[in-house]
Amino acid sequence: MTPLCFFCDIHKEDDDQKIAENDHFYARFDDVPVNKGHAILFPKNHVESILDLAEEELAPMFCLVKQVKEKIGEKYEDIAGWNIGADEGEAAGEFFNHFHFHIIPRYKGEKKHEGIRSVLDANDYRETIKTRFKNRIKYVED
Repeated sequence: MTPLCFFCDIHKEDDDQKIAENDHFYARFDDVPVNKGHAILFPKNHVESILDLAEEELAPMFCLVKQVKEKIGEKYEDIAGWNIGADEGEAAGEFFNHFHFHIIPRYKGEKKHEGIRSVLDANDYRETIKTRFKNRIKYVED
């Protein structure tokens, strides 16, 4: 039996957090945003690492990153910068075993930080994710 995977299932549902999609990838606003406009982009098929993507999937992925960034920029005009990146592996802070990019707008006046290294507090993020998805898993099991 395949384990439940949020990313494998969410793009198949009616998703009010959807931003954009193409044949291979899906983008939506993050359920646990670091900032207003925080989005995640992921393959529709289960892929654990960016290195597992086929070469022909890379260009469509980055085209969608650009499209998502533009759509977020239209919605939130006070954006001053971006963090765009992925955590690969548990040691890097990855929580879901499904490759995904975080597309995080940064705003003037935010507390100074050191780029992607300080965006996510892994322990707080894990606890929040666990709490949010317990109900989802329970719903699927019922």
